[in-house]
Amino acid sequence: MNELIRKNDTTNYINSIFSYFSKFPSSNGYLITNLSQSVADLTTDTVYLKKSLEIAERSYLFMQDEKCYLNAADIAIKLNNYKKAYAILLEGQEYGMKEKRKFYKINELIIQLKQKI
Repeated sequence: MNELIRKNDTTNYINSIFSYFSKFPSSNGYLITNLSQSVADLTTDTVYLKKSLEIAERSYLFMQDEKCYLNAADIAIKLNNYKKAYAILLEGQEYGMKEKRKFYKINELIIQLKQKI
């Protein structure tokens, strides 16, 4: 993958990420989050963003961390799917309250999204 980045071969890099996850589904939430965000940062293609969102949604199933929820919501926002982003953030907020964790960024983004829904 690093070789593809050096050659600026974005399409093959993105496809290699999807290929990797189809063969080796990971349970490492941070790895999933970072790779899905990498795809979202490199493209505006709806098909790739939808696949990236699918991967990102797996991240918070394995690791209920604010970063994982925010990443998935960010990708949903890039797809103009504000309701999906809102639902993801509410799930993160609910988890945070249950575990007595403060997810401040999630709370801020929920307030912003309420105005767009």
